[in-house]
Amino acid sequence: MAAAFSTLLRPVAIQSPQKDSDLTRSIRGAVYFSVAGNFGGLLINLALIVTASHLLTPAQVGAFVVAMAFITLIEIFRDLGTSVYVIQTKNLDRSVLGSLFGVSLSISIPIGILTIISAPLFSKMMGNSSLSFMVMVMSISYFIAPITVPVIATFQRDLRFQETLVMRLGGASARASVSIYLIFAGYGPISLAWGIVASKAMECLLLLVIDSPYKFVKPNIRDWKLILRFGIVTTTSTSIGNIGAAAADMVTGRLLGLAAAGIYNRGNSLVTMYRTGIEAAISPVAYSTFAREARKDDGDMRHVFLTSVTHLSGFGWPAFAVLPVLAEPAIRIMFGPQWLESVPVARVLAFAGAIHLVAVLAPVFLIASGKAGLLIKRELLIQVPRLGLIIAAAHFSVVAVAWAIVLTYLLTVVVTQRVLNEVAGITYIHLWKATWTSVPLALSTALPCWGFATLAADFGGGPAMDLAAGILGAAIGWSAGLFAFNHPNKAEVTIVTNKIVQKLAGAL
Repeated sequence: MAAAFSTLLRPVAIQSPQKDSDLTRSIRGAVYFSVAGNFGGLLINLALIVTASHLLTPAQVGAFVVAMAFITLIEIFRDLGTSVYVIQTKNLDRSVLGSLFGVSLSISIPIGILTIISAPLFSKMMGNSSLSFMVMVMSISYFIAPITVPVIATFQRDLRFQETLVMRLGGASARASVSIYLIFAGYGPISLAWGIVASKAMECLLLLVIDSPYKFVKPNIRDWKLILRFGIVTTTSTSIGNIGAAAADMVTGRLLGLAAAGIYNRGNSLVTMYRTGIEAAISPVAYSTFAREARKDDGDMRHVFLTSVTHLSGFGWPAFAVLPVLAEPAIRIMFGPQWLESVPVARVLAFAGAIHLVAVLAPVFLIASGKAGLLIKRELLIQVPRLGLIIAAAHFSVVAVAWAIVLTYLLTVVVTQRVLNEVAGITYIHLWKATWTSVPLALSTALPCWGFATLAADFGGGPAMDLAAGILGAAIGWSAGLFAFNHPNKAEVTIVTNKIVQKLAGAL
C-alpha cells in the first residue's frame, strides 16, 4: 500500500539515472516506514479506543474529547511552525536547531503555564467542572514536547522515517498502556489525559537511544526573527484550520451535551482511522517531496500534486465507499451497542471524507511552493462559514453537525481549487482527470461489500460475520477493479505483491 504513493515522487528526478533510482528507493522506503508507523500506532490506539468505549460512558468520553480539542488548539501556538521550518530550511546545522529549540522553549513554557491557569475558566465556559483537571494534566505535555519535536522534524527532513516509526510506536504504546491500566483501576476519563503525558515522556526516553547528531543541542535565540516570521504565517493558517476542526467537538459538547460530543467523536473515529493510517502518513513525505521539486529549476509540482491525488483517491474513495456498509457492525464490535447512535454520523462523515480527499494535500503543497501566505486566505474562506454551519447544526442534532461538515468540505474543494489554479494552474479538469478512474474503482469495491455483508446478515451470523464478509467482498471488488479499470495503483500494488512473494520464496 505504501509503495503506491512512491509514484508521486517519481517526477522528483535528478540527472543521474543511478542517483534517481537511489532517490526513488529512499523515498519508497520512507513511505513504507511512515505508513507502517501510522498503522502501527493506529492499531495500538484502536485497542485504547475500544477499551475506553466499553468501560467509559459517552459523557465521560465526550469530556475527554472536548478537553483534547482545547489542548489541540493551544498546541498549534506552542509549536509555532518549528517542525515545518526544520523541513523547509535550506541550511540546517546545530546552531539553527539550537535556535529552534530555544524559541520552542521560550514559547512552550509560558503557554503551558497559561493553559493551566485558564483551565478552570474553560471548564466553566463548557459547563463541566471535570474538564479543568483534565486540561491541567494534558498541559504537562507542553513542557516535554520542545525536547522531541525539532529532532523528529530532522528525521522527516532527511526521510529517516524508520526512526519516526520507533518514536510513534513507542509513544502510542506508552499512551495506551498507561490509559488502559488507569481505566481498569477505576480512574475514569482522566486516565486518557495521563496517557497523553506518558506518550510524550516515552518519546523523550527513546531519544536517548536513537542516533541523531541533533538530539543534544544548546538552546539559543540567534535566528528567532526568521523562525517567528515563518512560524507566524504557518501558525496563523494552521490555527484557523484547527479552530474549525475542533469546533465540531467543542460546539457539540456545549450545545448538545458531552454525551453528544462522545457520539460524534466515535462516529468520526472510523473516518479518522483511515486518515490517520494513510493521509497523515503521506503528508510529511509529500511535503518533503514537494519541497525538493520546488527547489529544482525545471520542477513540475503540478504533476507531482495531481499524481499524488490519483493514488490517494484510488485508496480513499473505495475505503469511504464501503464505510457506510460496514459502519454498524464495526461500531457494534469495537465500541459496543451503547454507541449505535454513532452509526448515522459515521455514514455521513464517510461522504465528507471522500470529498475532502481531493484537497487534503493542498496545505503542504502551498507551503512547499513558498505560498504559505495563501493558506491564511484559504482557511478564512473555509473556517468562518464552517463555524457558522456547525453552530447552526448543533441546535438540531449530531447528525446535522455531520452534514455541516459535508457542506464545509464541498466549500473546501471549491476554495482550494481556486488557490491551486492561482499557484500552479490546476483546474477542475485537471482534478477530474486525476481522479476519474477512482470512481468506478470505488463502485466495484462497494457493491461486492454490500452484497457479501447482506448475504451474511441473511444467514444471521451476527456483526462479526457481517463485518468479515463485507471486508472480503470489498477486497475482491477492489482487486478486480484495479485490473478491470487499469487504475494507476495497479502497477504499484503489483510491485508490492511481487516483493512480498520474493521475500516469502527466499524465506522458504
